[in-house]
Amino acid sequence: MDITVIIPCFNEEHRLRKCLQSIRDQQHAGYNVNVVVVDDLSTDATVAVAREYGATVCTSGHRDIEVSKKIGLEGTSSPLVLFLDADNWLPSDDWLDVARRALLDHPEAIGAQSARFHYAPEDPAANRYCSLYGFTDPVPFYLRVRDRLMVTEEAWNLGGRIVADAAQYWLLEADAGRLLTFGSQGFLTRTADAKQHAPGRRFYHMDFVYQRVRSGHPRIVLLKQPVGHDGCADTRGFLRKLVRNITLFHRAHDRAFTYNLSFKDKVMVGAVMLTGVVPLVDAFRGFLRGPRDPAWFLHPILCIAVGALYSWSHLRFLVGNVVSRSRR
Repeated sequence: MDITVIIPCFNEEHRLRKCLQSIRDQQHAGYNVNVVVVDDLSTDATVAVAREYGATVCTSGHRDIEVSKKIGLEGTSSPLVLFLDADNWLPSDDWLDVARRALLDHPEAIGAQSARFHYAPEDPAANRYCSLYGFTDPVPFYLRVRDRLMVTEEAWNLGGRIVADAAQYWLLEADAGRLLTFGSQGFLTRTADAKQHAPGRRFYHMDFVYQRVRSGHPRIVLLKQPVGHDGCADTRGFLRKLVRNITLFHRAHDRAFTYNLSFKDKVMVGAVMLTGVVPLVDAFRGFLRGPRDPAWFLHPILCIAVGALYSWSHLRFLVGNVVSRSRR
């Protein structure tokens, strides 16, 4: 079964090369790997880098990563499709082989992704922070819906039920009532399923997983091999990405999945993050149990910043809705 790798891009010339090289380095026999870069009108050398590596280039121009994913998906004819961001890379040369073989061995599984991020001591502190904690946003950490293990966690303990423990992966039966943030940062699935369960103009990974789990397919392959993530060179880049994601979230009116958080949930998470006390305790706990990396201690600082960012964004969204209704 051939694989198409879809990579949405906007001004990613510096990180795209590492991503594409890791795909080129994959060992694969008996099947083809095709790469599609969906460019969002980049102003740098993103397109030139993509063509240097033999990738097919499509153009989006919507400044929306979910639209770019859907554009790539619509032109895909391979039986399997891997959604990979430009800041991701595959640390092991058999990552695709293991993921593909796992899906073939478990036709009931809706997809495969890594259970953790690759941790590299030489990475920038902000990137090490994400790898240490297993997230790109601390909010899911305190909502208990993150889908990656911390560097200190050896076995899967984030929810659902492990129904098979193979040498290179776990087979998880997800809990539909507490769905984790599956489906991004390197997710291999069947093209026909992705097209069927993403009927709109965007491909929302959480919506896709939610629809599949609701339709009676709760099993997901969790690779024990990590996926690389070079998402942020510094804390400013970390926060800038969150601003982008929050903005896209508020613009979306066609989502099938929402967490349906109660007011109590929002207040609790906000209080935990904005006070910084619990995050500081978690930082000390991680530092003592795992690598003695000072990046652990970015956590209380960024939790306060992110908590304020979400609070301000949510307030602006509510005020905007009130103003919009008053003008009708």
